[in-house]
Amino acid sequence: MVQRNNMRSKTFTLAIVATAAVLAWSLAGQDQKPPQKNWKDQTEYDLYQSIIKDSNPAAQLEKVEQWKSKYPQSDFADVRLDFSLALYQAVKPPRVREAFDTAKEILKANPNKLLAVHAIITLAPQLKPQPTPDDLAYTDQTARYIIANLDTIYNKDNRPTTITDEQAAQGKPIEKLTAERSVEWVDTQRKDTDKTIADLTKFIQDDPTQVQLSVDLGKTYVAMKKVEMMPLEIYDYARAGAYTGPGALDANARKQMLDFASRAYVNYHGSNEGFDKVTAMAAANALPPADYHIKSKIDIAEEAEKAEVEAAKANPMLTFWMKFLKEPLTKPDGASTFADNIKDHALPGGIPAPGTTDPVNKFKGKLVSQEPALRPKKLVLSVADPDGKIPDATLLLEMPLPGKMEPGGVLEFDGVPDSFTADPFMVVFKVDDNKSIVGWTGKNAPARPTSKGKGK
Repeated sequence: MVQRNNMRSKTFTLAIVATAAVLAWSLAGQDQKPPQKNWKDQTEYDLYQSIIKDSNPAAQLEKVEQWKSKYPQSDFADVRLDFSLALYQAVKPPRVREAFDTAKEILKANPNKLLAVHAIITLAPQLKPQPTPDDLAYTDQTARYIIANLDTIYNKDNRPTTITDEQAAQGKPIEKLTAERSVEWVDTQRKDTDKTIADLTKFIQDDPTQVQLSVDLGKTYVAMKKVEMMPLEIYDYARAGAYTGPGALDANARKQMLDFASRAYVNYHGSNEGFDKVTAMAAANALPPADYHIKSKIDIAEEAEKAEVEAAKANPMLTFWMKFLKEPLTKPDGASTFADNIKDHALPGGIPAPGTTDPVNKFKGKLVSQEPALRPKKLVLSVADPDGKIPDATLLLEMPLPGKMEPGGVLEFDGVPDSFTADPFMVVFKVDDNKSIVGWTGKNAPARPTSKGKGK
């Protein structure tokens, strides 16, 4: 409903401008000589009549200016100001500066006049070449006054008689949003981003249904172009896309907002994991709760690096196995890496694992199988699998080991890599000296006693 809200606001603005003219023209049907007011002479009255009977805004305005020139102290100066405000906006091109200044003049006598306060906040952005600091200050003051005094401004004493109670009820929330966005516009013109954020946040707190302000707040964060602001911009766009209550955007606009929030989330977080939680939170809360947080890709990478360092400290041997053997050997260039850097080199050889300083002297794994079943010369171990089920190391022994061991037994070893396969991953080590294997518990069966024969 972004476009729809804008259309409604523009329609209402045009309705108010048109009403100003209607109000002026309707005076012709009233008593032209109320007790408290009098025409200076017949010429003034005739000039007035010629204005209201004309239908050309440019001609009407020219006559209004003649009226002001000839009768500067007219009892009907307030009516003339209403004429001027309407006609300055009706001529082509509109005379925006004069209309703005006329509205200010009207508000000196009645600070609650709907037509004038509305003109200030809608005309200010059209001032050329650009609004002055005083213009901005006055617009800001007027917009905040509207927000605080909507009921007074819209009562029958201050609105045109042609606006019905029903139209007034419909117009007030639109007028409020227009005023709030006028405050935002002033903040933007002043390049005061902190004030823009503070004002929009307060307006959203005061009325969580003003979803368009959430979009504006999100745009403010986007314009800052700061990575640390991305979680907030994501939240505001998610709010605009996920909220379906009173004042919600239409389905098309909600989809656009969610699509933008989703793309920004993936760009910041690295994946869409957790985005559903953000949208659920935003649908229920106009502003992010105190504990709202999205981890960035940098956060996640730093956490992974920290966890890796901790893991390396906790198990240097496994880190060595993964970083020096499994990870490089399972890459596309694993064969050349093995041939150039690993084959025929005694490992682990006392080399420290990444992130540690302590030397790694032995690999450790759980026994998976042995060949032959007794006095084996080939052992298959599981180094990386904590359950000891997935084999990834094969030891080829020069000399058989005594006896046998049950699978699952823990062994430590060092050896010389001779070959490997990437999938399934397996490194074959040559072990020339059985002393390189620690933890073997197998024993050969005792030799049978020899029987000595007795002489006959």
